[in-house]
Amino acid sequence: MRFLLVGLLAACGGGSGSDGSLDCEYLASSDNCWKVTASAAISCLPPEDAIGVLSADFASCTYATGQVITFTPALTLPLANEHEWNFTMTTDGQPCLAYNDSDEGFELTVGDDTVSEVLTGNGGLALTCPDGSSFSNSNPIELLSCPDSNFGNLPGNTSSSGIDSVSFGLINTGVNTLTIFDCN
Repeated sequence: MRFLLVGLLAACGGGSGSDGSLDCEYLASSDNCWKVTASAAISCLPPEDAIGVLSADFASCTYATGQVITFTPALTLPLANEHEWNFTMTTDGQPCLAYNDSDEGFELTVGDDTVSEVLTGNGGLALTCPDGSSFSNSNPIELLSCPDSNFGNLPGNTSSSGIDSVSFGLINTGVNTLTIFDCN
């Protein structure tokens, strides 16, 4: 499981563009932009129990229900422990979502909405929400002690792989794990 301690999240509504700090209360709220943006993808994801078919070169995964995930670059299975995810998903040929991460942070795009997080300064985090607002925390490790939370309610992903299978999900989206794909 990989957690990018994201200096995350802003209220997606309002469009104020104001800056704020990332704290336990915001992370627990149902309207933080990580949760709102991730939940917007639910309508275009494959059914949770569906299994996609990996292409022979591990560059894509196709579902009978119309979803296609394209990996850039093609996957090398099994994945390394610190795999950097870069993929797009379409549903019936229409864009559904894109996820890209690196050592510096991540970006999740659903439709026209993008949530991005980057490391800042000496271990701080900054998150930019779809409305342009930015939230940060200079010591995000303290968020791991947020009450009644799963890893501080920080956004992140979880994945697993074998020699011919791979799965990926998002955590702390308001559901236990939001499964994005499960392919073999």
